Amino acid sequence: MKNRKLLIIAFALCAVGGVHYLLQAYDYSIPVLRHYLDDVLIVPITGTLALWVQRKWIVRHENFRFTGLSVAMLCVYYAIAFEWIIPAFHRSFTADYADVIAYATGGLLFYVYINKAVPNVCVSNQ
Repeated sequence: MKNRKLLIIAFALCAVGGVHYLLQAYDYSIPVLRHYLDDVLIVPITGTLALWVQRKWIVRHENFRFTGLSVAMLCVYYAIAFEWIIPAFHRSFTADYADVIAYATGGLLFYVYINKAVPNVCVSNQ
């Protein structure tokens, strides 16, 4: 995917999250989405932005991809931070281990559908 497409994907994912928050502000929400949509979206949003930064400024190559281990570690980071550490220090946060499944689902969606190399396009002069 070209870098511009990555930004469009990141913006679209953020827009989905924004609409979700807006609907919640007006007391309209679907229970499953209310509890887990943010957790599913966080890995694809941050992964997409990190992939864009890597391709644009760090590696400077459009075919850079994160390894499966890198994506898994991002999911583990969110699980430890938001389901173990933060709830231990703030009573307003509760650990919900179903959120870990949501982080993993988002990581899998990111890895399969967004974290792709740019296909080589061969143009023939025939």
